[in-house]
Amino acid sequence: LAIAGCLALTTQIAQASSPDYKDTQVVMQLMQGLAAAEDYEAAYNALNAEAQDAVDRWVTPVAEETSEHEETVVLDRKSIVMRGVGNPTFPVRCKTKTSKKYNRNAFGVKILTYTSKTRYCYNGRQIVGSPRFTRSGQVHWSAPVWKFDRHLDKSTSWGPNRIYWRDYTKGRFKAKVGPITKYWTASISKTCFGNGR
Repeated sequence: LAIAGCLALTTQIAQASSPDYKDTQVVMQLMQGLAAAEDYEAAYNALNAEAQDAVDRWVTPVAEETSEHEETVVLDRKSIVMRGVGNPTFPVRCKTKTSKKYNRNAFGVKILTYTSKTRYCYNGRQIVGSPRFTRSGQVHWSAPVWKFDRHLDKSTSWGPNRIYWRDYTKGRFKAKVGPITKYWTASISKTCFGNGR
């Protein structure tokens, strides 16, 4: 039993002295330590070359993906005619349409998210009222060198007779470590239709 315990301790020490920087959990623990450091750059510079390479792979976005989500609410009133453009046979519904662009690192961990949200109401033919369009950039804890830099562009437009509303946004994230600066730019466009599509 004492020999087995000694072997287990030796294995732990060996693993601690040469961590596997291809293992997501190992690099995640390394990143948690760096994120908690008072001076990220000094902590990064104190790492050996292999650990620095793992950190660089962790904070570099490599896989972009998009997700969309819709949530519909039927208003309490069974029919509404607003400003003469309502459709009394179709209850007014309101929907929130959300689109997100994600960027993941080489380990498959989400590090950056750009979000565009539009809340609009429709009567089966037209958009009713004015849609509410918001946008935001989020840096996840796992990417401490990144910051949301700014929104670069925004546009909105109506279709004929208010049959659709289109919005577009573009934002930029920025990472700076020493002399190296990296950027990730994301853009999202959405179309909301008066028939609820």
